[in-house]
Amino acid sequence: MRTLRGIFFVLNVFYYYHFVIKKEYKSFKISNSNDTYNDQRIYKYLLFITLIYKAFINIIKTKNNKIMITNIIKYAVSIPEIDDATDIENSINIFEIFIEKIKKYNIKIDNFHILIPLIHAAIYYQKMSILQKYDKINLKTIQMITSKKGGYTMLVMSKILYGEYEQYYDTLIYELGHYIQLTNDVFDIYKDLQEGVKTMANQTDIFTFEAYYLDCYDKLIKLKILQNNKLNNVKLLIYFIQIITTFHIRKIKNLNEKNYTILSRNIIVTDMEKPLVFLKFCIYALSNFSKL
Repeated sequence: MRTLRGIFFVLNVFYYYHFVIKKEYKSFKISNSNDTYNDQRIYKYLLFITLIYKAFINIIKTKNNKIMITNIIKYAVSIPEIDDATDIENSINIFEIFIEKIKKYNIKIDNFHILIPLIHAAIYYQKMSILQKYDKINLKTIQMITSKKGGYTMLVMSKILYGEYEQYYDTLIYELGHYIQLTNDVFDIYKDLQEGVKTMANQTDIFTFEAYYLDCYDKLIKLKILQNNKLNNVKLLIYFIQIITTFHIRKIKNLNEKNYTILSRNIIVTDMEKPLVFLKFCIYALSNFSKL
């Protein structure tokens, strides 16, 4: 039964993404034709945001679907510009840049005063991640930065996009952000190594990382708040992320190589856009989803 619900959830997300969100994005580009857009990056963010939106839809108080879709489009368009700003190591005006993008795209936000300290925290830990390029950084510091950066980024996104929801969901959203950041890190092993960024995924062997990742998964899925039936889609999302991450971890384990720096991109990256890779993932997901 869980497998069927999972399949329905994923199909629902992809249907909404392809036939609603992408359609609205194309209309947005036509009406704002003077600007230039990085479609590849924006489509990635649109899919991710749609996934999170569909997971949390039952707890969102804002029921104006048109405003929600418009916010999703505008925020996804602004993210690459905000990301580029936070990549400037010596920038001291990131908060101002963030606010300027929100105003530029006229993103409608409920209770903006609640968002301000969260933006400051997300920016602080994003800038602190510069430490991940230092040779002497230890695993404990990497773990802290990973948790804070992922958690606060997810809180900011949720407050901007989904308007009001009960504050007691914040712990779940924060922990989910940490969990997703770990997934990003293991998929980005090659890219991070090329850029000199040290993460839990590339500074430990894959077996140690897997144990750490599954421990985080176990703590997340056992949160008492997830007993609420309104959050069934959130549980499906967590299961889905776990499946796609362990699929990639399995590939790295099969490489039987601890020194990732000697591996080429084609070997270490799992490219889900390749039909054969996607087919293998579907088979893996169908055989493992019900076991979670």
